[in-house]
Amino acid sequence: MTLQRVYPGRAGWTGPEIAALLDVDPDLGRHLSPARWEAARHELAVRIVVLPRGPWSAHRLAAANPDHLGILVVDGLIGRELLADDVASMELLGTGDLLRPWDEDSDLELLEAVVRWSALARTRLALLDR
Repeated sequence: MTLQRVYPGRAGWTGPEIAALLDVDPDLGRHLSPARWEAARHELAVRIVVLPRGPWSAHRLAAANPDHLGILVVDGLIGRELLADDVASMELLGTGDLLRPWDEDSDLELLEAVVRWSALARTRLALLDR
């Protein structure tokens, strides 16, 4: 698959580029026959975006289609910080983790809290749509 670069001019993102999902994460096809792996490689294209180190405005994804699978961390490190009253917690997400930041509102129905996302290092993400 030939990589194609598109620059939409979104602040905080570079790219996206289009890549074969199985090139990004070959383990996803580890149980496929060679013929099926090659077919899947050509059928499953994803957009790759790069987050620079720093705060990430994941709330921009609130309007994402809930049918999308999610966002696969290709490499790098994302922090999800949950702040409630005087308690803070941090979840670290790295290579191979799948996240769905557009589901945040449903997670916080019982708890009044603030969620902050940060790229703790330069991070590449694959956007897995429907």
